[in-house]
Amino acid sequence: MSAMTIDIDETDGLDTPPLDRPVLVWDGECGFCKRALYHLIDAVGDRVRYVSYQSFLPYFPEYHPEDFKRVIHYIEPDGTVYRGAEAVFKVYALRPKGSRLIGAYQRSAIFALLSEWGYQRVARNRRLISRFAKHIPGW
Repeated sequence: MSAMTIDIDETDGLDTPPLDRPVLVWDGECGFCKRALYHLIDAVGDRVRYVSYQSFLPYFPEYHPEDFKRVIHYIEPDGTVYRGAEAVFKVYALRPKGSRLIGAYQRSAIFALLSEWGYQRVARNRRLISRFAKHIPGW
């Protein structure tokens, strides 16, 4: 399934919990985030619902906009929330062949720390990184 055929701001059904599948909540105003989201969609397809935090918050006012501006959130149907690098690894674990990254993250405090450190460096410098990334073929 192509990233272009998947709704990246799918709010249908959010008003009737429980969630039908995990939700990846991303910053809908960030061009870098949108490009990164398409890479996730290519890997995972519609196993995840993709919703910008701007569209998500009216349905879930208990969350705070500032949290979503800083990091991506992966929310399980049972309400469990993962943020940052761990959220990305949770999504990649849904690939047809799976991923070992979430296991490494959960078993190794050092890997988790380095993953979050790297995620934060990218998240804080999205605009600068986006300027370079758009010149990389396939990105």
